[in-house]
Amino acid sequence: MRTNVKRVKVLLIFLTAVIWQGVILGQENVLQFNGGVDVVSRYVWRGLDFGKSPSFQPYVEADLKGYKLGVWGAYKTDGAGWQETDIYLSKSLKYVTFTIFDYYSYLDTLKGTFFNHKKGETAHMLEGQILLSGEDKVPLKLLLSWFFYGAAPDNSFYIEGSYTKSLSNGSLDVFVGFTPHSGYYADKAAFVNVGCRYNRNIAITDKFSLPLKLSLILNPNEEHFYLVAGFSF
Repeated sequence: MRTNVKRVKVLLIFLTAVIWQGVILGQENVLQFNGGVDVVSRYVWRGLDFGKSPSFQPYVEADLKGYKLGVWGAYKTDGAGWQETDIYLSKSLKYVTFTIFDYYSYLDTLKGTFFNHKKGETAHMLEGQILLSGEDKVPLKLLLSWFFYGAAPDNSFYIEGSYTKSLSNGSLDVFVGFTPHSGYYADKAAFVNVGCRYNRNIAITDKFSLPLKLSLILNPNEEHFYLVAGFSF
């Protein structure tokens, strides 16, 4: 237990230092805000189906020279049930992005527990992420993530590799997600998120287009297969 606590402290100190080390130095830069909403036919995340319903997914984000603080939500449209509001903090350093996520899920028919962070009781899940990206020259990405505190089982890891191919009318993302041992995603080491996503912009007027995403997602561990459509506004 003491070893896990020390690892959590080291990770938090490291990520916080990386994320915040340039905030003071970046005071001459303009703080920017961004926001939007996705509408998806199914909320499938890392091969897991949440809500079993179409979902509205709004977000708002503040950006100062690559330091981002944002809030993202997922709200099912088919009756009462589990909803989600997440907070994240990230910093990009060219080919590497460091992120701390606070995932908060709750039943909208019960009193909220947002301020309860007690081990064994909290509905929050804290995750550290490292994203490696080759950008346009090398269209490969590698995501390494670790749930280190909260409602998720301790030391739940997720690893995902992806490749992006440009097409004449859009782009195609191919991805493979794996968990190396039992935990949040599976009860054993398993591939949990394998598939592809087609992205294109549908022209509505000469000046406005609507981004469309079509995703084929297979969870080999659960033997579930999804086709998910989504629009971004």
